Amino acid sequence: MAWKAKIYGTVQNVGFRAAVKRKAQQLGLLGYVRNLADGGVEIILFDEKNKLEQLIRAMDTFRITQVSIEPDDSKRSPQSFEILYS
Repeated sequence: MAWKAKIYGTVQNVGFRAAVKRKAQQLGLLGYVRNLADGGVEIILFDEKNKLEQLIRAMDTFRITQVSIEPDDSKRSPQSFEILYS
C-alpha cells in the first residue's frame, strides 16, 4: 500500500528533499519526494504508514509546521527512492 504525506513549513530550497531521499535510502524505503506548487512537499511511500511517520520524524532539523498523511492509490512501482522534478 502507498501512503502520501503533505508537509509544510520551511521545506523548499533548504535541502529537505535531498535529506528525505538520503534517510529513505538508509531505511531501504521505496517512493519519491517532490515539491508542490503551494510551497509544500509531497512524499509518496510504498510501505507501512509507520515507516512514513518514522521518515518524517527523522526530518526534525527542518521547520515543519504541518503534516497530513493519507492513503494513496498510486500504481507506480519505484525501484528506489527518488526526487521527482515536476
